[in-house]
Amino acid sequence: MNNEMKLAVLIGWNGSVIRTFLESAKKLGVDLRIKYPRLDPIDQDFISFLESADAIFIHHFSSEQLYQEIIEKISSILEKKELVVVIDPALSKYNKVSQEVLKTASAYYSYGGEYNIRSLILYLLSLNHKEINAPPPLPLPFTGIYHPSLKEPVTDVKQYLSLINDTKNRVGILFYRTAWVDRDLQIIDSIIKRLEERGITPIPVFVQGFGNKEKGIEGNDEVIEKYFMKEGKPIVNAVISLLSFSLIKNWDTTVLLKLKTPIFQGLIDYYKTEEEWISSDGLDPIGTMMSVMMPEMNGVIEPIIVGAIKRVKSGGATYRQLHPIESQINYLVNRVENWIKLRNKPNSQKRVAIILHSASAYKDLEANIGTATGLDTLQTTVEILDLLKKFGYTVENVPENGEVLVKQIISKKAFPETRWNSLEDIIQAGAVGYIKFNQYLEFFEKLPDSAKNKVIKTWGIPIRGRRDYMFDGEKFIIPGLIFGNVYVGVQPKRVTWQDEDNAIRLVHNSDLPVPHFWLAFYRWIVKDFGADVIIHVGTHGTLEFTPGKGVGLSNACFPQISIGEVPHLYIYSMNVPGEGITAKRRSYAVLIDHLSPPTLFDEIPEEARKLEDMIDEYEEAESAGNEVRKKLVLNKIQETSEKIGLSIDFTDPDKATHELEHRLNIFKDSTISKGLHVLGDLPSEEDLAEYVIASTRFEEDSIVKKYGKSKAKELIIDAIYGMSKLPEKENYVLTKILESIQMEKESLLNALNGEFVEPGPSGSITRGRYDVLPTGRNFYAVDVWKIPTQSAWQVGSLLAEKLIDNYYKKNKRYPKAIGFILWSTDVFRSDGELIAQILRTVGVTPVWNPVTKKVQGIKPIPLDELQRPRIDVVINVSGIVRDNLMNVVELLDEAVTTVMSLNEPETLNYVKQNFLPHHVFAAKPGTYGSGVSHAVESGLWDKESDLADVYVDWVGYAYGKNKNGIRAVDSLRKAVANLDVIVHKREIDEIDILDDSCNYSYVGGLYLVCKKVGRNPDLMYEDTSNPTRPQLRIFKEEVERVSVGKLLNKTWLDSQMRFGYRGATEILKKVEHLYGWAATTRLVNDQIFNNVAQKIVLDQTMRKWFSEVNPYALEEITRRLIEARNRGIWKPSKEIEEKLMETYSQIEGELE
Repeated sequence: MNNEMKLAVLIGWNGSVIRTFLESAKKLGVDLRIKYPRLDPIDQDFISFLESADAIFIHHFSSEQLYQEIIEKISSILEKKELVVVIDPALSKYNKVSQEVLKTASAYYSYGGEYNIRSLILYLLSLNHKEINAPPPLPLPFTGIYHPSLKEPVTDVKQYLSLINDTKNRVGILFYRTAWVDRDLQIIDSIIKRLEERGITPIPVFVQGFGNKEKGIEGNDEVIEKYFMKEGKPIVNAVISLLSFSLIKNWDTTVLLKLKTPIFQGLIDYYKTEEEWISSDGLDPIGTMMSVMMPEMNGVIEPIIVGAIKRVKSGGATYRQLHPIESQINYLVNRVENWIKLRNKPNSQKRVAIILHSASAYKDLEANIGTATGLDTLQTTVEILDLLKKFGYTVENVPENGEVLVKQIISKKAFPETRWNSLEDIIQAGAVGYIKFNQYLEFFEKLPDSAKNKVIKTWGIPIRGRRDYMFDGEKFIIPGLIFGNVYVGVQPKRVTWQDEDNAIRLVHNSDLPVPHFWLAFYRWIVKDFGADVIIHVGTHGTLEFTPGKGVGLSNACFPQISIGEVPHLYIYSMNVPGEGITAKRRSYAVLIDHLSPPTLFDEIPEEARKLEDMIDEYEEAESAGNEVRKKLVLNKIQETSEKIGLSIDFTDPDKATHELEHRLNIFKDSTISKGLHVLGDLPSEEDLAEYVIASTRFEEDSIVKKYGKSKAKELIIDAIYGMSKLPEKENYVLTKILESIQMEKESLLNALNGEFVEPGPSGSITRGRYDVLPTGRNFYAVDVWKIPTQSAWQVGSLLAEKLIDNYYKKNKRYPKAIGFILWSTDVFRSDGELIAQILRTVGVTPVWNPVTKKVQGIKPIPLDELQRPRIDVVINVSGIVRDNLMNVVELLDEAVTTVMSLNEPETLNYVKQNFLPHHVFAAKPGTYGSGVSHAVESGLWDKESDLADVYVDWVGYAYGKNKNGIRAVDSLRKAVANLDVIVHKREIDEIDILDDSCNYSYVGGLYLVCKKVGRNPDLMYEDTSNPTRPQLRIFKEEVERVSVGKLLNKTWLDSQMRFGYRGATEILKKVEHLYGWAATTRLVNDQIFNNVAQKIVLDQTMRKWFSEVNPYALEEITRRLIEARNRGIWKPSKEIEEKLMETYSQIEGELE
């Protein structure tokens, strides 16, 4: 053939085909240049080659922004060329051939393989050179079973099993057909080999994705039924999927529910070599979206990286070969094997480890056993024990209830060392196990050097004969309780003793490695106890937040080291999506989500309700012109509002009463969690009614809107007893709540049987998200590439203008910069309302793809349309955002970079005026949090500036496009020096700012950094718990709302007291976080602290209750109050102070 013939090829996906093109062209003597831009960027040489090429072939080249930019760059060349073949409907305007030619070219490419690609090259050139003959396309199977020992693929599973050594213990493998047809099979071959070494029969099936019925190509759903099932029943025990995107079209799980087997996600990093992956922070945003987020929506579990690439340079092109990461393949196969053992083992022989959490490192363990969001973990654990016993597990001596369980844990010293619980006490009480010194060292020495060295650098190494934390000099002691074949233990803290050395380690080391006892604890569970499955109970522990890669972990990452190769189940709250996604991706958990507790609204505290009558009385006196009466009532109003802890300026009486009415209305709108949920327990009829009312109350046609709360509750209870029918919406919610009760326990049992757990979305029913029901599912997140959605844009835009206008009215100028705290909850609960607000603040709008609705980029809003200056932003994001929403981070970075470069006066463009090098900050890669809460809880601070320094040290890393954790402490300080406002937004109210230390740690930490550089920004709170009516208020109002309306509200306190020990931990949690807000912002007034002291510590009824159920919680509450007084945060009266000190002495004496 004429070797002067030139063919240019652009490939948008499937890097495996490049080698086939190059080898075929070489044999034919054709000058072929091929580019796959994500691996081999377009350069000027290639563009020059395009201009001289005889033919140009383009395949699937419109899916990404990068490709669109390339097409724009070469569009003039494509338009001039006579022979351009484009297989991509979105780029059809560049096509220069007939539909018949396009169809033939598509057939060559679709069938693929060496013969067809060689023929395709000939065919393309023959279009201008009639002397060239191209053979017709050779049909090759689009699906089939591959095995390295077979010459040809097999399309009949019975025939395949007869050709190999079938052990009947089978695992299906799904992989892309391109790997088979382009001979890129090293990863597949390695998985096959590892399975067969363990006596497992692989059924490796290559597939073409969703298929095409018109062309007779089977979709993944048909493939699963054809190759992995027989007569509607599974013939495999598990499936390993190496596919990206959705496993089944439209995320339909029908066939997966029939298959009933777990499906494991083998990750391939298509853009990094193994060495690059090892040194990276994990999978990139596109890889996370394609290979983790989308498969999760089909219920695929355990995203474990098994392959990377090797770059090969040949013929002026760069192509990739898929390369197995052998240690990770071995890890995945071991985990799959253990799931199969769990599936096949008789229940009576299964060994189960149940792990309870214990709050953060410097909260007393005795006071916080079994902490979780919205779940009575203790009663849930007892219910699980009863359930296991009912279904044939070997379970002995089940405690009567959760209160008995926690009393056993405390009395038998079944938890790690604390200031109240020495190792000697644990040994005397009867520890359940131990790891000898030599056994531990043998295990430790096998850890990867990088992990091992981090532990040694921080914690040293155990020395025989020397006492250490949970180490008596000869062995590590393992505390806990044994109930037959079930172990119940308390997760260790991230530090050892609660002393100053550890406080320094924790506060000044954001990537603090786990201590030796942590490693020993999980190693004992896996090896010595021999757990077949680990169940973590409640939202959430710390395993998934230990240092390591964000997504796509290695054997040197502490979550992977800790969980080992044991199946992992995690009982998780439905309305905490970000942390749950982290647990799935970093600790390989299968989530069993549960209902949040029932909620109440319009539950104004009794003392506050009296104010309503007083205001009415005041207005009557005003109308009657009775000044004496008016003054008396006003004094009474002021006295009462101050007594309950509301800070209101009464200088202007009318303004004060209107402000008070506003506050009371906020109380009415507030949501109060009614106690705690117990997994699989049927709520009372009243609680069922509360679920329905809370879920539908924002709907205009809901019965609660039509008839009011009392009547609506009555109608729902009547319907429960079959006495009436509910409207469709309310009936749906009620039905799904009842389904949830059944499904929570069924899904747990299914998972314990090694079966598939149905996936479902996450979110809050109080926002009208009925699709999150029923619970008992393995929840997933939203499509992050559609963030912000168009509906979120409407809410975010409204909030942006409302906030800016509010500041302008108050200060007669616009804010120069606004600080935002961005968490994943904004994305996963509200589709990116805050992201939309940030974009609107700088004056840009998202650009959505008109078909897919995915965000493709941003564009500036013209100043004449914006009608105000562009406001600068400083964005502090959480580690979960950094790991799972990097596309959002890059979008925000693109927005500020674009605005900074606009040709506009700086007086109307504050982003340009401030000209910051970085705008988005977060913790160091692989670490989480801002560090401030650790400092506050440990007491390791003297001045507010100390806390500011901790925040800057932890959060001083910049992120954005081509920025993945640049150390940027000075940039952060420079950025906050411009802040006029700091904003924190929440999307639900059943979890509030007193429920998580991260709230004050981020908001308070950033505020203190501002103060240290001489700024005093406004602290503002945004509330979109009612999506139809977003609210903005000053932060002091929010602190007082949750303190007065929830923590000190008798309704809330009574609901927690019903739950004994766990209720006490909930009260403690809110008080501790109230203290955190006071320490960082000084927004907690003295009267709120007074009321906490009088209602919780000094009240004799409460004191008696705490003493009975959880005296340790009362000790910690009292100690925090004393610390608040000692630091000058709270100035109590002498009487309260003396009573408090006396009470503390009594409590301490009782505990000792």
